[in-house]
Amino acid sequence: MSKVLLSLFVVASLTGCTFGQSKMCTLSDMDSEVSVIWRPADFDETGGAMIQVCVDGSCEERASGDPSDPIGSVPVRLPQDIGAKKLPVGLTVTPVKGGAPRSRTASRPS
Repeated sequence: MSKVLLSLFVVASLTGCTFGQSKMCTLSDMDSEVSVIWRPADFDETGGAMIQVCVDGSCEERASGDPSDPIGSVPVRLPQDIGAKKLPVGLTVTPVKGGAPRSRTASRPS
């Protein structure tokens, strides 16, 4: 599970308008968000998992999904008035078939 969590965190990507694109996104009227992307097949042996992502006090959670689907993701919307600062991004993976939750936190630029 630790290997899966590490690879999930490595695959975590900041999408939308959160990675140095504030001017472009303001012009295009896009929402700012942080998204984590994973392969549901990575959780097949554990019976699946719940994936929770928290950014700036806002959290979203999803099940890892059907192993036959190629990609799973969970986005967390960001406040529009946060400015240019680093935000803590928390990731928690909880296996469905028992096992302890695994968590990681890192700071990402807004």
